[in-house]
Amino acid sequence: MQSIGIDIEEISRFSKIKFQKRTTFYKKIFTEKEIQYCMNKKNIEVVLQDNIPSLILPNGKKGYVSLSHTKKYAVAVVLINDINMKNL
Repeated sequence: MQSIGIDIEEISRFSKIKFQKRTTFYKKIFTEKEIQYCMNKKNIEVVLQDNIPSLILPNGKKGYVSLSHTKKYAVAVVLINDINMKNL
């Protein structure tokens, strides 16, 4: 199964403050499932393969990512092949 995701965010909404100090903010823009997934997946690696940014997930699955930004916004599109949606 293939999965694709896209996110666009205002850069000014994010800062270097840890999640624990801004839980209300993060809970407003992410679902509880998304937060738990990210908190448990600290070993997601981004690599450059054939000049294409790729994600290597902790389970060894590979995904492709496209990133873009302006002064105000950042956008990311991720495509993952052969993913088990029950684990997200």
